[in-house]
Amino acid sequence: DIAEITQLTENVKAEMEKGIETHRQGLEIEIGTLKLKQNQLMANFELYTATKHECYPELYKLIEISNGSIRGLRGLPRELTFQNTNSEDIESYMRGKQFTSNDVQLILRIWDEDKPSAISLLRETVGRTDYNEAEEKFTNANNYFYFMNLYLSENVENIVRELLGLLHELWINYDPDLSVDRMRINGEHYTNEEVISKIDSLKEDLKSTMRQELMPN
Repeated sequence: DIAEITQLTENVKAEMEKGIETHRQGLEIEIGTLKLKQNQLMANFELYTATKHECYPELYKLIEISNGSIRGLRGLPRELTFQNTNSEDIESYMRGKQFTSNDVQLILRIWDEDKPSAISLLRETVGRTDYNEAEEKFTNANNYFYFMNLYLSENVENIVRELLGLLHELWINYDPDLSVDRMRINGEHYTNEEVISKIDSLKEDLKSTMRQELMPN
């Protein structure tokens, strides 16, 4: 009887040890899987955070460039007199402004014969060239906003969306072929100066929000 009881005890003990070992191995596999997921989540978070820290300054820079390019459309062409320049100076200026070859040849052709007409045409072409360049700067900022939208907080996204909308409206109003000083937004009429003031306010909001989000907790 004692031998049988001893054998049964050993059998139970062996089964228990086997069960404990199986359970231990299962726990080790589960812990390993959880650690792998945790490491992947940490890597994804670090990558997301790093991309966000790159995205915010770049987006703000592109918006500032767009804003400066659009705001510069008013006044600058009128300040250029071109009175103390010769045809060589004008040609160099036009090449630098990336005029088309046809525009360059046309203006140079009439420069010596009718300088006032050439200057008028030059100013008109400068205005159109700058306007197209401002559109390109806005498009760069707008495209970057949509490409990197995944990395923006909801607050930043809302501010940028409104800001870009106002910049686009201002760009439309600054068309050199038009003379518009007011615009209608959401059923309300605003002057260009009021829109510029709103743009400046939104830029400050954007800067403050981005700084808060990029600061380490």
